[in-house]
Amino acid sequence: MFCGNANGELLLPYLVYKAEPLWSTWMEHGPPKAHYNRLKSGWFDSTCFEDWFFSLLLPRLKKAQGGSVITGDSISSHLSIAVLDACKSNNIGLVALPANSTHLMQPLDVVYFRPKKINWRKILCEWKEKGKGRKVASLLKDEFPRLLDRLITNLIERGNDNLRAGFRKTGNFLLDNSQVFSQLPCCNVGLGSTTDLVSPSFLDHLCKSLDDPSDFSKKPK
Repeated sequence: MFCGNANGELLLPYLVYKAEPLWSTWMEHGPPKAHYNRLKSGWFDSTCFEDWFFSLLLPRLKKAQGGSVITGDSISSHLSIAVLDACKSNNIGLVALPANSTHLMQPLDVVYFRPKKINWRKILCEWKEKGKGRKVASLLKDEFPRLLDRLITNLIERGNDNLRAGFRKTGNFLLDNSQVFSQLPCCNVGLGSTTDLVSPSFLDHLCKSLDDPSDFSKKPK
């Protein structure tokens, strides 16, 4: 789990392994003060999310002056009574983004993750070409923390700038919904663009739907 803010600050990483026991070697030589957990499925559930929220995020937000807002995916595991109560008690707003919108509205998805993925691929390729990597088919869990620490170190130079740019590009900070609308086809149609292939009537309907959010509340039969 990666989380950052509009000031360019990256929260300590939270790692979840797909496993039942959690071996000590899987937590060695990783990013300083990183948190580790394990689940049989390897995916975050509500218990795992609560652990991340209360052990890493909430202590950081309590240090902030004034209220805070958390922006995240609209995944059921991100919602629990305990988390909602804690948010209410600490003046924290919780914004769940619409499904399939993170490529437009999630700051880390829009700017931060692309250079991270490029760096991570480079690190994996180098690891695979020498040492233990040449002898195994996939990355070993006891090798993962060390490589992750290397990744985060590589991103420090531009990581803060990328985080801040992500919040600006998505209109999260400073608040500016035109940043998102400008990336939609109906709001940025030009000659020679791929939108020329889309029916004008469909674009007209889409624009009207954006103006009238009630259209999205209608459930399909």
